[in-house]
Formats: sequence, C-alpha cells, structure tokens
Amino acid sequence: MSIYPCPFCGADESKLTVSKDIRDGYTGFEDDPDAYAYWVHCNCCATDGPWHKSKSSATKAWNLRPTIKTKNRTPYIMKREILCQACIEKMRKLFPSDNPYPGEHIKRVIGKARQDFECDNCGQPVATGDECMCFSIYKDGGYLEWEYVFIDYERPLKGKYRFIGDNSWVLEI
Repeated sequence: MSIYPCPFCGADESKLTVSKDIRDGYTGFEDDPDAYAYWVHCNCCATDGPWHKSKSSATKAWNLRPTIKTKNRTPYIMKREILCQACIEKMRKLFPSDNPYPGEHIKRVIGKARQDFECDNCGQPVATGDECMCFSIYKDGGYLEWEYVFIDYERPLKGKYRFIGDNSWVLEI
C-alpha cells in the first residue's frame, strides 16, 4: 500500500516512514506481534499519524487524513488529532502557544466524545461521553471546522470567528 503525501507539509512518500515501538505498558515478549505500535512519521515536519497495531492499519489511517480541496481555493492542509483526557495536558505543555511559528496556528476544542474511538496520541480507548480534545495544526487560511463530527461542545454563534486559545473566540467584523 502506498503512503499519501503528508497532509500538513506535503512531503512525498520518500520522506515518510512507518515507525514502530514497543507499546506503552507491554510486558510480554518482543517477538509477539501485539508488542508493537505502528505509525507513519513525516521526516520533514515531524507530523505523526495515529498509532495502530499493524503497518497496514497505520498506513490506512494516515491516508485518511484530510487534505480538502475546494473550487477556486487553496487546499485546506491541516493536522487533526482527537486526544484522550490524559493526553490533553501533554499537548498543552508541548504546544503552549496557539501560534508556534509564523503562519502556523493551533486550535484546541474540548468536548464530549460523540462515539467510541482511540486517542490519536496514545491509542487508549475514548468512550462515548468521555471528555476529550480535538487538536488541529494548520497554516494561514487553511482551517476547516471538523470537530462537531466527533465531539459535542458549545459552538459560537454563526459569523466569522477567530479562535484565540483556551476555548476563546473573537468575532471578526
């Protein structure tokens, strides 16, 4: 199975690797196929895909990440992750600013899971109704709202809003 380009920086398959590591908390034998977690890693921008139990599952999950093209517009290129409660604080420490680099932005939305899924960071299960966070990194003009599909949260009124951090919004007139 081929690997699609990085949805954040556009790096092609030659700059992407499928990585593996012993799963957190695994105490069995290293030759056990269940001992490892696999993910796709971009060697250009350090984006990681979600962890899975096989190379093919990790590649498939990577290939499903969004790059949404719309008519007469530049594509929306963004990294999206859904994080469990335990990983929320880790991500806040790793990305303390909503604008880590010029032209790049971070959006964090905390809410309740609308369905069961696995945390994209650690792979732990998140049950329907559990508090979790949708985490996005995107370039100028490259954000497309997606959180409402996966979590329930208080959304701002309709209009053009700009996210300014800590679940705060500013209405742009």
